[in-house]
Amino acid sequence: MRTDDVNATGAHTKLRDSTITIYYVHISDQELTQFYSLSSPEFLTTSVKPNNPTMSPPLPSYASLLNSATSFCTAFASHTSPPDLLHNHFTHHHPSIRVHEHGLPQLAPFLGRTFTGASGLAEYLSLVSSSLTYSDLHFASYLVDAAARQVCVRGRGRFTWTSTGQSWEETFVYLLGFDEEGRVEGYEVWADTGAVWLAGRGEL
Repeated sequence: MRTDDVNATGAHTKLRDSTITIYYVHISDQELTQFYSLSSPEFLTTSVKPNNPTMSPPLPSYASLLNSATSFCTAFASHTSPPDLLHNHFTHHHPSIRVHEHGLPQLAPFLGRTFTGASGLAEYLSLVSSSLTYSDLHFASYLVDAAARQVCVRGRGRFTWTSTGQSWEETFVYLLGFDEEGRVEGYEVWADTGAVWLAGRGEL
């Protein structure tokens, strides 16, 4: 799934003698629904498959998944510390944790990599917090797929690249995968990598 499938416009720049495309994403409620229906990240879907194909694990209810997703997003917006975020919201089976923010690794140190386990989550959050700050995060349009144990949600907030002091507002998308207890197992992010790239260079 490419971000340009959800009404993104691209800007090209040169990096290490190769052309890259940076996308500025603006997503409506209808496009968010289409976006979720087309996305099936392997690192999320494989983590929730039962070991015994003849026995499906119990599924969290729609209400419990919505509550878990809302609670997680509220905690992130409130700058909950990484240890508390891990303890209160992520699966107790730490090796199953997968975090991935889409984008080219050349644009920011936390982009384009899959971080695994509790240590991977801590590394991802550390890289984000050392690169930028955020405020006024708001979340809406929660789409719950109880059968897949996934919730897709749209967020909006203000971000500042620390080294340059340049700020921007953006809309982003989370796709959260949950374990049998309704705790976060997969955390996937689509955001405005164009703004990240430009702000990091002081060219926003």
